[in-house]
Formats: sequence, structure tokens, C-alpha cells
Amino acid sequence: MKLNKKGKRLLIGGFIIFFLLLLIFLLNINKDKGSIIYAEYVAGINAENIVSNHIFRGDIASIITNEAGIYNCLLFNYKTGEKITWEKVIKENKKVDFLNKIKELLYLKYPTFIADALMESTKCYAFYSDKLVIYYYNVSLEYEIEEDFLLTVSYADIKEFLTFIGDEIKIEYITGFDIDPNKKHIALTFDDGPSKYTEELSNILLENKAHATFFFVTKNILNNPNPVIAVDKVGHEIGYHSYNHTSFLRQNIDTLKEEFTNSNAIIEKLIGKKYSLTRPPYGSINNNVKQAIDTPFILWNIDTCDWRYKDADYLYEYVLDNVKDGDIILFHDSYSTSIEAIKKLLPKLYTLNYQVVSVSTLAEIKNEELIVHGVYRYFK
Repeated sequence: MKLNKKGKRLLIGGFIIFFLLLLIFLLNINKDKGSIIYAEYVAGINAENIVSNHIFRGDIASIITNEAGIYNCLLFNYKTGEKITWEKVIKENKKVDFLNKIKELLYLKYPTFIADALMESTKCYAFYSDKLVIYYYNVSLEYEIEEDFLLTVSYADIKEFLTFIGDEIKIEYITGFDIDPNKKHIALTFDDGPSKYTEELSNILLENKAHATFFFVTKNILNNPNPVIAVDKVGHEIGYHSYNHTSFLRQNIDTLKEEFTNSNAIIEKLIGKKYSLTRPPYGSINNNVKQAIDTPFILWNIDTCDWRYKDADYLYEYVLDNVKDGDIILFHDSYSTSIEAIKKLLPKLYTLNYQVVSVSTLAEIKNEELIVHGVYRYFK
């Protein structure tokens, strides 16, 4: 039968519709195949071990499980059922930038000795709808720490690296310097500086997410001002430790007042602020001295006597044998053995759940008001 033009058009149109329907059918089969594979995988997991199971951006399914402390993070292409590694959701030309950003945030949160270990550990990249959480396990550390190691990252801060769009909710990142109410807190103090070791000591403290209080001698500041500026810039506290390390009890009151006034002018010129704390040389103090200088006076309840025992291992053990929550510990920043002891001590204190802070921060944590002319040895 010969078709007219209208019939031919109808026939061609029918074939086109048929092929379109066939294509849609095949695509749906493929989609169904992916969802079936995904559903079968989820069904095979112990429900108690599932941390998260969700689909985002329409075609990415994320399954996160935890079995005996070991995380497993898996991504599926929800259309095809294909398993996807975390690298597949990072833009090819942005992988180095992505990893550098993760490294930056990791070292912001953890002390260097932990962050170094986490960089070498097994990682699980868990993609949620509003954030990325990286779980770290098989972490090799010298000291055992009962802590879950993880890093939470906002998509808002890594969106330029991703192949998908997540909920860009800004988060305030936890840093190692944020006060943790679940930890014990102590103050490390260093007398007699600044010295040639002061900046090295400051860097060691920072690497371990610790702040301290440095009690400086004005004469030493005049001879070596740069460490003072450096220490203040990174958030350590600076206190007054006399003009030339003469006992306050051997000076008349007018001289004490004059030296404190002059010292305040010098420190204010350097860092833009005056002294708010004083530590008298040798801890020597009486009522006349207390009234002469208008700051609180900070003594200590653990004296390492590091000027006498120039042995890093001894100093390390001495502090660990005596330290308690709320202590103020006396060191000096002018001995290499003290610096070596601190380098070894800070990681161990972290593993014992201590957070090292400045004197003023310790007082604040303990709800202790530092009163001018008052004397403080510790905070409980």
C-alpha cells in the first residue's frame, strides 16, 4: 500500500516517538539498576554500624559505617551503581589545593605531633549533605591517646574544589587553642627572659597548641627586644619581672615605683600595652612591695629549680610527678635543658588531658578574679 505524504509523516513521527520512549525506558532501567545495587549494598550492612546513609545532589549516595571504631566511607553513583572514590568528587586540577586546605585546617586543630601522625594515617572521607568529615584511624603515636581523631570541613570553604554543590553552611572551626572544658588546665611560666632561646620556646609552645606567660626583665628587653614582639604577636602573655632582677625587698619603695613606671613605658612602646601581672624576683614580697606596684602578683606552686637541675629528663619527670589541675609551674627560658624538657613535656601533658594556658586564662577558667596587689600561687 502506497502511503501519501501525510501517512509518511505519521509513520516517521511514530518511529521517533518509539525511539524516544525506548531511550527513556533504557535510561530508567539503568537508573533502577543503580538504585537496586545501592539498596542491596545497604541491606547487607548491619544497621547498628551505619553512621549515615543519604543521597545528595540527586545522583551521589553516601554510606558511612563504623565497626569497632573503624570507619568506612563509600560513595555510589546512584544512577549506575558505580562505587566512587573521594578523589572522583574533587576537580582534577584542584586536588593539590584541596589537600593543602585540609592540611591547613588539620594543623589548626591539633598539635603538630598529632597532625603529623594523622597525615600518615588511614583516612575516611565522609561526605554529608552540609559538610565533609574526615575520620582518622590506625594512627601511630608515641603516646596512647583516648580520643577520636576527626576533622569537620564546611563545603563553603572547599566549594571551589568540588564537582558537586553541597549546603554551604559556614562553621566556626575548632582550634587547638580553644578552651576545652573537659580538660585539666595548667599555666607554664618562664622567668628572666628574653633570651636567645625565647623565640624557639615560643614556637615549641605553639606547635603543641599551648600558650604561656613570660615574665621579662626590663634590662634584658633593652638588650634583646625582638623576642618580646614575637612572643606577644602569637598570643603569649607578658609579665613584669623587675628592671634588673634585683630582689624587691632590697630596694626602697620609690625605686620600685620608678622602675615599674619606666618598664611600663618601654614595654608599651614595644607592644602597645602595659604590664598587667608581676612576678617578683626570687618570689620575694611583703606588704610594702605589694602596695608599690599596681598589678596582681603571680608566684607558683611547682618550682622546677631548672637553674639548679640542668637535666631535661629530670625536669620532665619532676613536672609529671607533681602536676595537678590549676597549677602554676615555674621554668626559665634561659637554659637549653629547660627548652628540651618543654619539648618533651608538652606532648605528654596533652595525652594526660592537660591544656596549657597563660596565667590570666587559667584564672578566668577557674573563675578567679585577679585583684591588683593580690598574690596568687595556683588556681583551684
